[in-house]
Amino acid sequence: MYDSSPLIKGDKKGFTFIEVMIAMAIISGVIVTLITSLNLHMGYVDSSTNSVKAVMLGSEKLKELEGPSSPGVESGDFGPDNKDFNWSYSTTPTNFTGVVRGRVTVTWGSGGEITLSSYKAD
Repeated sequence: MYDSSPLIKGDKKGFTFIEVMIAMAIISGVIVTLITSLNLHMGYVDSSTNSVKAVMLGSEKLKELEGPSSPGVESGDFGPDNKDFNWSYSTTPTNFTGVVRGRVTVTWGSGGEITLSSYKAD
C-alpha cells in the first residue's frame, strides 16, 4: 500500500512557519535598533568633528589677531578649505587698566557656535 502522507508519520524536523516569523521579527527589531543607534552616533561624531575643527581654527585666528588692536569687530571666513566656518573677532576693554579681552567666535553651517577669549596687556 502506498502512503500519501509521509509528514504525518515519524519525527517532525524543521521549524514551523510561526517560529520562522517570530525569529524574523526579533532579528528585524535588532537590526532596526542597531541602524538607529549607528545613525545617532554618526551624528555625534559629525558634531564633535565640527566642534574640534572650530576650536582649532579659532585658536589659530586668535593667535593671528593678537597684535595691537582697537576696540571693534572684524569678521571673515577661513578660506576655501573651510568654507562652512566663519569667524568674528571683537576686542573690549576690561575693568583692569591696560588689559583688553579679545574674543573670537567661530560659527559653522549646522548652527554651531563656539567662542574663545584671550586677555592681553596693551
